[in-house]
This record gives sequence, C-alpha cells and structure tokens, in this order.
Amino acid sequence: MDIEYSRQLLENITLGTVAAERDTYLVEWFVNTNAFRRVTSGDFTLVLGAKGTGKTAIYKYLIENQGFIEGLEEHMMIPTSDIQGVADFHQLLSVSKGEAEDYRGLWKLYFAVVLARAILSKSDIWNVNDSRLSALLRESGFLPPTTISRFGQWLAGVISKINVAVAYHGVPVSIGIDFRGEEVYDKPLDIWELMTEIQSVISGMPKEAWILVDRLDEIFNSMPEEEKLRENALKGLMATILDFDEFKNIKLLIFMRTDIYDRLSFTNKDHLSDRNLRLVWDVNDLIILIARRIAAGGYIGEQGI
Repeated sequence: MDIEYSRQLLENITLGTVAAERDTYLVEWFVNTNAFRRVTSGDFTLVLGAKGTGKTAIYKYLIENQGFIEGLEEHMMIPTSDIQGVADFHQLLSVSKGEAEDYRGLWKLYFAVVLARAILSKSDIWNVNDSRLSALLRESGFLPPTTISRFGQWLAGVISKINVAVAYHGVPVSIGIDFRGEEVYDKPLDIWELMTEIQSVISGMPKEAWILVDRLDEIFNSMPEEEKLRENALKGLMATILDFDEFKNIKLLIFMRTDIYDRLSFTNKDHLSDRNLRLVWDVNDLIILIARRIAAGGYIGEQGI
C-alpha cells in the first residue's frame, strides 16, 4: 500500500456526525463505555457532559434499544424529544413567564401527563383502559387524544383553552399562566394524585418508567432577556427531581451540559451531588470508538487498511 493511497483512504474515512440525532449509524457504532453502564445502573439522575461527550447519543440509544439493554429489559423509556432532536417541552415552557416555582409546577404537570399518556398508549399491556388514571385526566380536561404529533404543543394548547386548577397533594400549584379559556373544568388536576395512581399501576409489575430529558440548553433562545427564564425553568426542574423522589418506580434521567449545571444555583443542590454522573472519555474508549467506526464503514479489507 503506497503512501498516496493511504492518504486518500484516511481522508475518506467517515467517523459519523457531530450531532447524535443525525447519526445514521449510531446504534451500530455505539460504544458501551463504563459511563453508559453506570447510567443504566439507575443510580444517577443527572448525566452531565460538555458538548460532544455523548449525552444525546446515550439518550437516543436508550430510546431506540429499550427492551434490549441488559438490566433494563422490563423498563419503559419515555422520550421528551423526537428522533430529529426536537424537544417536546420547549413550546410548553414558552407559555409561562414566571418564577422558578411556576416552572416547578409546569414541569410536574408535564411529566405527570406524559407518563399517564405513555401508560394509556400501552393499555393492552398495562390493562388500564377504564382505570382511575384515565378518569383523572378526563375529569380535569387533560386526557390526551390517541395520536398527537407534538405532545408539548398539545398540552400548551389545552392550557390556553381551558380554565382549570392544578394542585399537588391538595395544595394549589402555580404554573405561571393566566387562564383565559372559556371552557371550565370544576375539578382540579391533582398532580400528586395522578402520580400516585401511575405509581400504583407500575408497582404491580417488574417495571420502572424512566422519563428521559435532553436538549435543555435549547430552552428559550440566547437573548439576554430570556436567560433569566431559562435559569428559572432549570431551577424548577431541579426542584421537581427532588419532589418526585417519593415515587420509587418512576425515574427522571436528565441530560445536561456541565457548564450550565455548574452555573446553576438552587436550594438543596448538595442533595444531588451523589446523583450526577460526569461523562469522561478515556483513551481506550476513544480507540474502541474509532476502530468500530472504521470497521463499520468498510475500510478494512483487501483495498482498505
């Protein structure tokens, strides 16, 4: 093999795309690193890393391979962004212009309804067609249609059209939105009651429900006037993580840039210190990744390396 041919071969090698959501060969080229195995252990809630360290790759791999990942075969993975990487909750969060406590209520509402929807969509497996779960949603106006292309957009639309109260354990919850809709539901949606019912459904089976959250750096835009809104939304999310700890079969798995998390200041941040995993690639992981991508690309053979 002459030097010129070797040079051309190296120039033609493709190691994938920077953005995981556009990487066609993510599954074939995915490297099962020690960090990934620690994520799947269920011991961590926050997966932190710089841009390009594989947060979205892990998110996508968990969604696309649920049922086939060792130790998670019986778990339900619930995405909050689509295959193109469009986050479901962006439009929902944009309807609120409140404080951290308002976003805390909005995150709770979003997670509870998205969980209930995921379970009801598998009613043949979970046997909850006529359960209290669907009744709670129907009575308060939050029962989602069978098919929705953009769940967050649908939920934002519901909030803008109906006048409904939201509570948590009987205590009114603010979500930073003034209801202007003409359609009125007398019964408030108690998020704690809904989550308790979900927990009851899940606890009867050898399953856990994991809600995966990615693309948090794209909340709002980069305009200075919206930086405070992003900060409030993330503080509300951190508080929600701690609030939902009482639901043992329900897990939030949050993927976030390290720099964003480190700048964030919120009450009880120290309570999450042993629940965040910082993604770091060692030399062996990188060698395996490059070798696997070269092999998958067909560069090894008589005319290859």
